[in-house]
Amino acid sequence: MIATAPPLPMLGTMAGFRRFTVNEYHWLISLGFLTEDDDLELIEGYLIHKMARNPRHDRTNQRSNRKLLTTLPGGWDLRIQSAITLIESEPEPDISVVRGDDSMYDRNHPTPPNIGAVMEISDSSLPGDRTDKGRIYARAGNPFFGLSISSIGKSKSTRSHLARPRCQGMRRLRSTSQRTRSH
Repeated sequence: MIATAPPLPMLGTMAGFRRFTVNEYHWLISLGFLTEDDDLELIEGYLIHKMARNPRHDRTNQRSNRKLLTTLPGGWDLRIQSAITLIESEPEPDISVVRGDDSMYDRNHPTPPNIGAVMEISDSSLPGDRTDKGRIYARAGNPFFGLSISSIGKSKSTRSHLARPRCQGMRRLRSTSQRTRSH
């Protein structure tokens, strides 16, 4: 059973909600007002609670990581449930393929020119991932792949927008998965 969200506060619907810029979000983190224990991400200026993960989600994430690691070309790396910085969002995709290695991101998260592709693994959150996250990734020009987990535990890949992956390994992986699905 899916729990329904409480209605929006009346004052919030009348007066509106406060949106944050990425810089303000970073400032709140640097002051200690927000920590990793808060389990939030910035989506289009709003602080949004991250979805809880279940064992099927984690298993699919692990299998995807293993597969991707064998196909990445030199100069590209995987980030797992780590932030990327976009114009008005700082989501934490399940998987992102980024240019360079982890030492490039000691002071800043990857930005669109250094992001080859992002992937969200979804169970109950697929509609929101396709619309909300698909929209922000598309706006940033990042290829977005949604990976849904069906009720029997098999995975199905869906591509939310048509940008081409920036790294050759992702193109090879996509064409391999398309051949596999058609057989």
